[in-house]
Amino acid sequence: MKRVYTLVAMMLAMGSAWGQTSTASLAGLDGVEGSGLYIYAGPITFQQVFAPSQLTGLPIGAIITGMQLRLDSNWLTSSASTIPNFNVSMGPSNFAPDSLSNSVAGNQGPGTVQVRSGPLTFPAGSFPSGGSPNGYGPLIPFTNSYTYTGGNLLLTVSHSTPSSELDFDVGHRLNGVQIFQAQEFNTDTLVENSMDTGLAVQFSFSISAVPEPAAYYSAAMSLMLGGVLLHRRYRARQNAKAEL
Repeated sequence: MKRVYTLVAMMLAMGSAWGQTSTASLAGLDGVEGSGLYIYAGPITFQQVFAPSQLTGLPIGAIITGMQLRLDSNWLTSSASTIPNFNVSMGPSNFAPDSLSNSVAGNQGPGTVQVRSGPLTFPAGSFPSGGSPNGYGPLIPFTNSYTYTGGNLLLTVSHSTPSSELDFDVGHRLNGVQIFQAQEFNTDTLVENSMDTGLAVQFSFSISAVPEPAAYYSAAMSLMLGGVLLHRRYRARQNAKAEL
C-alpha cells in the first residue's frame, strides 16, 4: 500500500506545481534600460496597448494576478509613497498599437475587467535601485484576476496624486506598444498620444491546468484500487509459498 499512497502524493504535488506563479515583462525592455521615464507625482489616466509580439512570455490562458514597475536608472532612492486611488483595468484592446483612440471606454474591448481599485502604498526602499535597468519593485496585487485570451492586450491605469514622487522606466522606439494619456484622474478622454512607447511593466500570472475535482479523485481512486489488488495478489503468493 505504501507505493499507492506515494503515487497519490505525487499527483497532489503535480497539481500544486501546475498552479505556480510566473512572470512576463514587456519584451522590448527585457534587460534593457528605457530612454524615458514616467514621473509618478500627479494624477494621471493612461492606457497602454501591447501587441502579442511584446507579450512573448505570456501564454494564452494565463491568469494575470498582479503587476510590477521598476525605477528609472537615474532615480537613486525609493522613498515611501502612498496614493488614495490606484485603479487598474485589463482586457482586450479594440485597437492595435499606434491606433488607440482618445476614448478610454472606446479602447476597451469586451471582457475588460477592473482588476484593482483603491489605495496603494510603496514602502521606503521597496524598489531596487542602482542598476541599469533596475529590478522590478513590489507586486501590485489584483483583487480580481484577468485571463489573457490572446491578441492585443490593453492596460488601463488611473490614479490620484501620490504622497511623494517616484520615476519609473519607460522605453521609446518600441514596436508593438503605444501609450495614450491625460494628466487627470478618472477621466474619460485622453489627450497625449505616445507612439512606439511603453512603460516597463511585469505581470504575474498562473496557469490553471489542474484537472477537475471529479476527474482528479477518480484517477486517484483508480490508482488506489489498482494498488489494493496488486497487494492482495502479492499476499496470496506469499501465503502460497509459505504452505509449500
